[in-house]
Amino acid sequence: GEWAHPDEVANTACRMAAGIDDNLVQERRLPKQVSSSKNFAGARGNSARAPIDTREALQRWLLELAQDVADRLAQDTVDNGRIASTLVASCRFEDDAGNKWATSRSRRMPMREHSAAAIARDGLALTLELAAERPARRLGITMLCLSAENLESGAERGALSRF
Repeated sequence: GEWAHPDEVANTACRMAAGIDDNLVQERRLPKQVSSSKNFAGARGNSARAPIDTREALQRWLLELAQDVADRLAQDTVDNGRIASTLVASCRFEDDAGNKWATSRSRRMPMREHSAAAIARDGLALTLELAAERPARRLGITMLCLSAENLESGAERGALSRF
């Protein structure tokens, strides 16, 4: 089909390609979540990126991800006065044939504490729920993610608690 205003669209595209943009600069929006994730799609064996198969390896990686999330949440609280109210754990599992992108699942819960240890502990509980049907010695986790969501300022929390 024909464009309604082809000359105008072409002119705008040429100006943008030349680095000329007449739109007003907009304030950067604050992120809606803070998350940290890691892929484990390497070959099994001695690869550092092999799928997570044991609870011990899962705990180690969750603590690392939780530390990153906790540090960034603390910085957001200082910078923007916001606190997260929901923790989300997401995983991707390989299937029995070794397809590393087979199944993705996630679970969420209220955030009770914002320390790395608490985030890791709650993240482990959520992840073990997600992996409940997996063999204990071969979890087959190929992606692990922790997210802190529903970041709210003190004013927003106060307004919500009045309803």
